[in-house]
Amino acid sequence: MSINQSYAFDQKKARRYGKYYGSIDFQCNPDITAKSFKNDLRNIEAGSFEISGWQYKLTWAEMTRIIETLKDAQEVLVKSYRYGNYN
Repeated sequence: MSINQSYAFDQKKARRYGKYYGSIDFQCNPDITAKSFKNDLRNIEAGSFEISGWQYKLTWAEMTRIIETLKDAQEVLVKSYRYGNYN
């Protein structure tokens, strides 16, 4: 199952948000069982993250770490702007 359905994006229009915007997607792993989800959520292979033609198979824990890192990066950028670090 595709999360963003990036194949449906008009790639030319998506470019205004950045060169990778239209290629970002996540394919859920269809082989996850209820037992593995219940017993070992952090270590199951959740699916594959896709960006610019590259695919990365990720566990739940890796997905969480990526989300945390990107949220922190957004906060740092905003705080840097507020403190006047950009000309």
